[in-house]
Order: sequence, then C-alpha cells, then structure tokens
Amino acid sequence: MATSQGMSGVDLIAAVTEWKREMPLWIDKVYQFNPRTVVLRLNGEDRAKHNLLVESGKRAYFISALPEPPKMPPSFAMLLRKYLRGGRVLDIRQHGIQRIVTIDVGKRDTVYHLVFELFDEGNIVLCEEDYTIIKPLLHHRFREREVVPGVEYTYPEPDPTTFS
Repeated sequence: MATSQGMSGVDLIAAVTEWKREMPLWIDKVYQFNPRTVVLRLNGEDRAKHNLLVESGKRAYFISALPEPPKMPPSFAMLLRKYLRGGRVLDIRQHGIQRIVTIDVGKRDTVYHLVFELFDEGNIVLCEEDYTIIKPLLHHRFREREVVPGVEYTYPEPDPTTFS
C-alpha cells in the first residue's frame, strides 16, 4: 500500500482496481497543495464524492477529507481545471506493471489524458487526445525522452532490474 517511500506496481494494480469500481466519475475540481501534490475532486453516482490525491514520483490514493485548499490556486491546478472540469472519466489504466497511471477524460468532443508518473523523478502530465503534451507539472529532459509542452508524450522504458 502507499507509504512515504511510494507505491510499487503491484500496489498500483490494487489502487486502479479500486478507482475503477467507483466509475462512472466526473472531474469536479482540481487542487494543488504543494509543488508535487494534486488532488482531483471526483463526483460519482448518487452524489458520491471522491478525492484522489496524487503525489508525483510517489503515490496516488483516495483520501476521505480534503485539506484546506490554498486561497490562490497555482497555475498548474488552474490549467487542469480549465481542461478537465466537468469532464467524464472514460478510463483509468496502469501502464503494464509500471508505476504509471493514465486517466482518460472526455469533455465536449475531446479526450484528454492525465498521466501520473509515480516513480522517482515522476510527473503529472496533461496531454491532448494524440498524447501531445499540453503541460507537465515539471519540465524534464531525459536522454531518452522529453516531458515538455508540444512534444508527444512517450512512456519511459521499464527498468528490467526492478519489480516496482
């Protein structure tokens, strides 16, 4: 399960299964509590409310109570609200056994992908339907890939030396 060190790929399988059980879901609001932590306020059927906390590079899980949000939301939270608020969660899936989750959100005639990277140097990335990056939480340039606006998002290669 989620610890201060993070989640394993196996932990994430259980978490994604739990989240999918709550579908259908709609994005109500997005909060950002610190530079690496975002909470998605989700509405479900029968007025059910869910708070999905995502700490990039570490973990993602439902929390029961929403902490006091900042008075002035950071720009990344505002951008996520602009694109995702009112959108329907179409799918939630894990990328293989890796610590990467993608949430597909349909809004109007468009599908957006919100990618959570829960490994070291992980990120939260908003992408267009074709996976062109709209905005990452953190801009990264790695030897094998770039996580910057305007570039196609590519999943990192799995590390064969780890099972997490």
